[in-house]
Amino acid sequence: MDVSDSTSESFASTPPFPDDVPTAPLVRISLEKLLNNDHDETTQFFTAYKDMGFFHLDLRGTLQGQCIVNDADKLFDVGKQLYDLFLEEKQRYDFSAHKSYSGYKGYGTSVFDKNGTLESQRITTYPKTTSAPSSLPCHLPTSSQPIDICQTPPQPIDDRRTASGARTDFGSITILSNRLGGLQVLPPGDGAEWCYVRPLPDHAIINLGDAAVEFTSGLLRSNIHRVVSPPGAQASCTRYSLVYSARPEDKVRLERLEGSDVIAALAEGEVEEVVSAKEWISGRAFGKRVGHFKEEDWERWQGTESVSRRNRM
Repeated sequence: MDVSDSTSESFASTPPFPDDVPTAPLVRISLEKLLNNDHDETTQFFTAYKDMGFFHLDLRGTLQGQCIVNDADKLFDVGKQLYDLFLEEKQRYDFSAHKSYSGYKGYGTSVFDKNGTLESQRITTYPKTTSAPSSLPCHLPTSSQPIDICQTPPQPIDDRRTASGARTDFGSITILSNRLGGLQVLPPGDGAEWCYVRPLPDHAIINLGDAAVEFTSGLLRSNIHRVVSPPGAQASCTRYSLVYSARPEDKVRLERLEGSDVIAALAEGEVEEVVSAKEWISGRAFGKRVGHFKEEDWERWQGTESVSRRNRM
């Protein structure tokens, strides 16, 4: 089954990703082979989650992959229409006053370091219970989990700074689609340097979040990543990205799973600090919001970055 036409055309309409920038050593995992229980592919799948926490998922050859590609194409169109709306219309869907993670979040509404540096991207989050702006002439694909539609405008040549700061994700697993570079990861180990993730047609970028780290006592990794200006000629383009996040239900306790042969058990006398998924996600989301951010609380609401930095490669 060939699912590449629309996505390949979309990539062809953007400036090419340059070949002279450092790129992350992400493996490519075939969804088709995973669905067929291919032993080598499932082994590589598990290894990628332990070593890097990021990989490219090849969506070609399956109906499920085609659905993901088609929905991503629709959502990229939604994003362009969404951010073309008047500011007043978008602000109707700003639910921050209600301490809701969903809705519209404009430029400079969050910080990305303890100095209070403002992020320079816009994010609109659509969970199942959130309606799209009535002025959008399209429908969103149905989803039971949050979908972030992110927009980062071109930055001035003399001020191409970080748009979204270094962090881990706070859910279980993230499925990311983008057509322009800008996403960077920091590989594990001492002396590692930031490197770009090259977007690939007909592929999604998969990474684990903090919940997967907590459930496995650090066996699996949630890798540190950030968003910067796209490389080369892509820097002159507005960057859109789609972030689908699977997260535990609010009442789920973030603690290591019991009864596994590969997850380390608590040592005698060891006490595990446990919070609910709701507490963790709320703290991480709102601890960096303007109006809620406090420098003294910065470390408290960091994710699993310290675990991510361990030397596993």
